[in-house]
Amino acid sequence: MLDRICLQRFAGLKGLGRVPDCNTFWNFRERLVQAKAEHLIFDEGQRQLQQSGFKARKSQIIDARLFVH
Repeated sequence: MLDRICLQRFAGLKGLGRVPDCNTFWNFRERLVQAKAEHLIFDEGQRQLQQSGFKARKSQIIDARLFVH
């Protein structure tokens, strides 16, 4: 995310000081797994894609710039 302004905008990050490191993402994921809630994020992402008219398929890459307004 540090090298792409469009990804920073997509993630709602302003300035490089607020970019989470890999440990932050790992710990967040582990907490979701422990709470048995990791599927909630995936399901919400799917819902938002479908609401926008996109259909995510296996092995498909979606460019984050599509979601930056």
